[in-house]
Amino acid sequence: MLTHQDLLVHAPRLRNFSLKLTGNRMDSEDLFQSTIERALAKGHLFQEGTNLFSWSSRIMYNLFISQKRRIDLCGTSTDEVCEDVFSIEPNQLERLELKAVLSSIDELPQAQKDVLFLICQQGMSYEAAAKKLGVPAGTVRSRLFRAREALSKKLYSHAC
Repeated sequence: MLTHQDLLVHAPRLRNFSLKLTGNRMDSEDLFQSTIERALAKGHLFQEGTNLFSWSSRIMYNLFISQKRRIDLCGTSTDEVCEDVFSIEPNQLERLELKAVLSSIDELPQAQKDVLFLICQQGMSYEAAAKKLGVPAGTVRSRLFRAREALSKKLYSHAC
């Protein structure tokens, strides 16, 4: 069974190794403490007769790499901030809003839906959409205006 005393025999070498990894005394001490804590928690995995320094320094190196990745990803080493980065808000409201928008678009006359699709979804200019639909550019503008107006009214009434 691994004990605290067993680890303390290798403490000077582990402290030197942590200093080489981190490059500064404060981070080095934090890494050393985390390594001792992890090694004691995982002591049941240590196999008697193997090199304790190699085993504990591997734990230290893995902790260092994990912390470095967290800093690179989140900009900080604290778990609380990373939780904010990785947490995802539920998207039920967005799905309901999208469903309402799509439903409102389906209720539009086909001519307005066509213009809305070409201008808003395909990114065509008024002139290109007019050419594709075979109508004047002014007609495209008025259909788009009416489509947007109808959507605004439907979605506003849906929200209230």
